[in-house]
Amino acid sequence: ATRETRARLLLTTSRRTPKGLEETLRRDLPKDRFADACWAGDGDSRRVVAAYLHGASAIVVGEDSMSMIHESLASHRPVVSIRPQGSSPPDYYLSYVRHAEHEGWLARLSLGDTLAWSEISRHARGYPGDVAAEAAAAVGERLGWPSTHQADNL
Repeated sequence: ATRETRARLLLTTSRRTPKGLEETLRRDLPKDRFADACWAGDGDSRRVVAAYLHGASAIVVGEDSMSMIHESLASHRPVVSIRPQGSSPPDYYLSYVRHAEHEGWLARLSLGDTLAWSEISRHARGYPGDVAAEAAAAVGERLGWPSTHQADNL
């Protein structure tokens, strides 16, 4: 997608990212496309995730981090999840990621797959609406709390 769109990359790894993967990313990704990179394996401990998600027009995230998948989907940007080779995620991870793909919230790729930008933006749209607000309202309703509209009239 970076070749097709001349996209600039914001990349961060985590303390759990294998050193070999960081080395591969550094070697294989075009250096002139980086707007910024946070290499945790080199000791870069900046807290960049929120800023990167906010500044992104699309997000690529590893399927080995469910929290990063949820944060990416909640950003309301197109999301592509990458399946690490040889991974064996727990059944509930795999079930959720398949569900998210079925709902059109993300597109799934294996390392080495390619997907055109037009496909990413068409098939991966993140969570619909304000999921957090909808979830809070549903929980509040079950607990018998007044809705926001009802609370305003108290």
